[in-house]
Amino acid sequence: MKAVYSHSGQSSALLSDSTANTLNHTIAGWFRRVAQWLAPQLPAPRIYQHMDRSGQIYWSGFNPNTGLSIRWVSEAEIRVWLEQQYR
Repeated sequence: MKAVYSHSGQSSALLSDSTANTLNHTIAGWFRRVAQWLAPQLPAPRIYQHMDRSGQIYWSGFNPNTGLSIRWVSEAEIRVWLEQQYR
């Protein structure tokens, strides 16, 4: 059993090891969630599909984090560009 101490340093209650471990795990999880919430979430690159008058499909992309864009490319080209945005 572990003693739980108040701010004055006096023992106020006893907890079993499993209860103390559960409490520590819960507090650690709470701090982890707060840290994730506070961390800035960067917007993901945006991908757009276009079709010309003949029915041909083209792709465009924009990365708001870098300001880079690509326009009117094939599916293979947009895939390569997208992979490069995460390097």
